[in-house]
Amino acid sequence: DLGCVDFISKPFRQEEVLLRVKTHLQIQALAKKNEDLINSLKTASWNLEVITREKVKNESEKRLASIVNSMVDAVITIDQYGTIESFNPSAEKLFGYSIEEVMGKNVNLLMPEPYKSEHDGYMNNYMSTGKAKIIGIGREVVGQKKNSSTFPMLLAVSTVVIDGHRIFTGIVHDISDSKEMEIAIRSNETRLRAILSNASDGII
Repeated sequence: DLGCVDFISKPFRQEEVLLRVKTHLQIQALAKKNEDLINSLKTASWNLEVITREKVKNESEKRLASIVNSMVDAVITIDQYGTIESFNPSAEKLFGYSIEEVMGKNVNLLMPEPYKSEHDGYMNNYMSTGKAKIIGIGREVVGQKKNSSTFPMLLAVSTVVIDGHRIFTGIVHDISDSKEMEIAIRSNETRLRAILSNASDGII
């Protein structure tokens, strides 16, 4: 990642080495931040699963609704067919849809291609084989808003069966700011490397 081969095979400039190291550390810091976010989403997803199970025992629907509706991240639940069953206020704000607009619709409404076309196949594969590609793992995907604009997001999914009815809960965190920062860092590195390469005198 640091381009060490370049410095072994040809003379190097101290300024460029320092620039690459700095950029690498900044990108690593962003990656660590996203990794921490994924772990946080997985924990939150697991906690919601536990609370959902408690609902069966205690019928604590008001408690569950209060927790979900107060979360800063988007929380969406769907059934085994991908039909949206709940959509918290943060999800409404993030995707631009009201709960009335999405209830009963397929969750692929919130996805751009090719994810939109592939999603039902993933669901059917999981229901028939039990093999999960994202459930319990968390990953970076792309979401689509009501205005058709797309954005990068971290998604953590958990699942639970209640009275024979399988429910999938997805927690979404928008990472647009993080991605823009990464692009800016890489752009800045490219610009400074060009300046260093064209400089005839030493730069202090």
